[in-house]
Amino acid sequence: MEFAFFFSDQLGTGIGFLTAMDISQAIEKARIPHRDARLAVEPAESIERANLHQLLAAWLRLVD
Repeated sequence: MEFAFFFSDQLGTGIGFLTAMDISQAIEKARIPHRDARLAVEPAESIERANLHQLLAAWLRLVD
């Protein structure tokens, strides 16, 4: 399955994509390069038609 992850840490903020068997594995994989980041993971299909910049901005407003 494809997953999207939102992250924000000392090095920056962004959205990444990865492949995993389930959401738990996706979280584990996203944590590898973003160990101390605020993180959210969603199935990629749930955001496929969305404006990624707007989604990231909305997510940042929620976690700040």
